[in-house]
Amino acid sequence: MSLLLFFACEFSYAQQSATELNQQELMKKFIGSWQVTPAKDTIGGIQFETYGKACIASDFVIIKGVKTLTDRWLIGYSKADDNFRMFGLYESGGYVTRTASFVSENKFVQLMVRDFDTSRVYGSVELVLDTPASMTAKFLDADGNVTGEAILVKSE
Repeated sequence: MSLLLFFACEFSYAQQSATELNQQELMKKFIGSWQVTPAKDTIGGIQFETYGKACIASDFVIIKGVKTLTDRWLIGYSKADDNFRMFGLYESGGYVTRTASFVSENKFVQLMVRDFDTSRVYGSVELVLDTPASMTAKFLDADGNVTGEAILVKSE
């Protein structure tokens, strides 16, 4: 089975399973600042904020005390599809899109897609809330191989 078909099936199953979950309510679990320390004098993280019923997330890096935003995410909910649409904007003007949903109370799966076209998946991100203050992020390529993993701790 091709990986694209695997992702399509997984996402379809996730959407069917997710219909029993209150997606917007579960998103509130992410609100706040999450950080990881990948190297001495370096902190990476993401800050989730509510924007009405939507969410804005800002990725950042702090190197030797200097904080730099790396990108921003606008996250809106599609009631028709019972999932989130994510639009990531880089300072350079480039952008990426993702569709996402909670597949369980603590697991949020994001499909990296081209212009919100779910038939054009090129990777995924899985965020698992291990505890209310700890989250594991896994990054997967188009073949389903884990390309990175990080444990983030809530700092607020």
